[in-house]
Amino acid sequence: MKNKNIFTNFSHLPYFTKQDLVIFAEHLSISDTTLDTLIQRAIKSKEIFALKRNYYVTKDFFSKHSNRIEYKYYLANILLKPSYITGETALQHYGLLSEAVMNYYTSISHKTTRNFKDFIGIFEYKMIKPEFFNGFKFVKFSLDEEEYSYAIAKPYKAIYDYLYYKTRLKNLNKEELFAILDDLRINYEDLPKSEIKQLVNMFK
Repeated sequence: MKNKNIFTNFSHLPYFTKQDLVIFAEHLSISDTTLDTLIQRAIKSKEIFALKRNYYVTKDFFSKHSNRIEYKYYLANILLKPSYITGETALQHYGLLSEAVMNYYTSISHKTTRNFKDFIGIFEYKMIKPEFFNGFKFVKFSLDEEEYSYAIAKPYKAIYDYLYYKTRLKNLNKEELFAILDDLRINYEDLPKSEIKQLVNMFK
């Protein structure tokens, strides 16, 4: 019985790790071999889902919150640290990019470029120099009355990150920059003047 119920102890969490399970299993005198077997059985029976290697979430928790985009942004931050949501995903979030890409989450990190594909979708991480790892904010949200937060680029930085990897262009004047934004159908006109100024300055 104790083996069967081990994962219910994590059903209130947005994610848990293999290390969390190891620590818990030690208190129940469950061996590492038995724990590995239990994990594989739980994944096969879909009692738990694998987010990436050694990162999991219970079916109960994910099913309850699967319609919360904030939760998926939060997971994107967790799967590779440090990182923040940006590019296409952030532009769609702000209504700045009309073309939607479903189940695809773009982020920036100052670690190695990585992609993770799991049952949620594709999590893409592009590498950026540490000095450009900025221009993001933390947004709070609640799940089951517990408070969490995710990091997402501010609108001007989301545009900059998108253009940086899309075009690789630098040293653009205002007219050149706006022409590219128009060609890419990025709706920058509604941004506050302060953010447009920040965007323009980043390409000088």
